[in-house]
Amino acid sequence: MKIFTSKNDVLKTLYICIGTVIYALGTNIFVVPTGLYSGGFLGASQILRTLTEMVTGITFTFDISGLISFALNIPLLLLVYKTVGRGFVLKTAFCLGIQTILLSVIPTKPIISDPLTACIIGGLLYGFGVGLILRNGGSSGGVDIIGMYFAKKSKISVGKVGLAINIFVYVIAFILVKDLEKIIYTLIYAGISTIALDRMHIQNINSEVIIISQKNNSEIQDALLKEMRRGVSYWDGYGAYTGESRRVLYVVVSKYEVPTLHKIVARIDPKAFISVKNDVDITGNFEKRL
Repeated sequence: MKIFTSKNDVLKTLYICIGTVIYALGTNIFVVPTGLYSGGFLGASQILRTLTEMVTGITFTFDISGLISFALNIPLLLLVYKTVGRGFVLKTAFCLGIQTILLSVIPTKPIISDPLTACIIGGLLYGFGVGLILRNGGSSGGVDIIGMYFAKKSKISVGKVGLAINIFVYVIAFILVKDLEKIIYTLIYAGISTIALDRMHIQNINSEVIIISQKNNSEIQDALLKEMRRGVSYWDGYGAYTGESRRVLYVVVSKYEVPTLHKIVARIDPKAFISVKNDVDITGNFEKRL
């Protein structure tokens, strides 16, 4: 089973690694030292770690939350294997492996004493890191996997699914730690990370594209069908000033596919006119790619 099938996959995997490093640094430097809970499966893992230390009286020399989170994610990956796709599962497993190592070895030593500043920076790093991971076909596991599943089935964004699940985790955390101030900071962190994540994860945004080309052959639509596997509608139009005929193409893609579309069209007709309208509401037979 291969993770890398092309240079593009290698580049995406590199971005996944960078996103994982950013996410792990944000968690261990800004979230954990402040006593905040990450939410999701990692937050649940932190709760299980705290309970384990309270019950056994053992203080571990490293944060075992990453190991617990990895174990919790295994059955979830098996569950979504057919729904989301093999490539997503392989990249997520790869990401989880790196994440587990980084969360275990990066020291949880604070560099900022102010909790508000820490939760803002931590939230931005978390959202940016996880968004970069999702944008390149992987995930940090747990809530992200569930979020991707619902994003594929509905219009709910990954960030909003994560926030809903995290609220439940935070309620449990509040019952456990009984520190209202800490939970309030955690909710601020969760809100900021949700906004940052949804800003980065643009796969859930649909874009309507109109292409007007002087080339009246089928080369552009054939390339879009073959290389992007997207359906294309077209009709013949005429320029009001010149009276010359123009082929008008219409296609709907995910926002992250727009740069690829631009490259394909520019290769065939550099003078083609392209109009893109983002965040359009789509019903009917449209394949979401996450």
